Amino acid sequence: MIKTKLALTVAIILATSVISFGQTKKQVQFFSYHLSQYNRPVMVSTGKYQAYFKNMGESREQGRIIIDETAKGLTIKWLDGNDWIAKFTKKEKKAEHDELFGDVIRTTYFGKWIEEKTDCMFIITETNSSGCIATLKSQKVVDVDYNINTWKKTFVFGIRGECF
Repeated sequence: MIKTKLALTVAIILATSVISFGQTKKQVQFFSYHLSQYNRPVMVSTGKYQAYFKNMGESREQGRIIIDETAKGLTIKWLDGNDWIAKFTKKEKKAEHDELFGDVIRTTYFGKWIEEKTDCMFIITETNSSGCIATLKSQKVVDVDYNINTWKKTFVFGIRGECF
């Protein structure tokens, strides 16, 4: 009887370990997003320019963000059936201090969109006070004449503080 209970307990622990360690897809639902988009260089002093970003507003479009660590994939799955798919080539995790949220952990995925072959970067910021923040940066803007090297579009997804 004791051997049977022990064997059953070991089997449950092993099955739970396989399920939790075998899971490589992480996902979270989003309920909206806020978009900022590069607009143009703006002169800040003689011969010195900075990127100006236009606030494109908020959209109530919904979907899921899926990260597949094994396949090194990122998918933005919109409820309308549209999928944005990227492959990431590098993952970086850092503990940092943020002016707004204090001490945070940032996990950054660097990659390229499958269809357009353009750069993208997905950042998960884990905060102590507000949960997680999901930010997607897409397409690089490089203008050597104005010394601009920035992202064209920045999406901040409304995930209600949920973490992956």
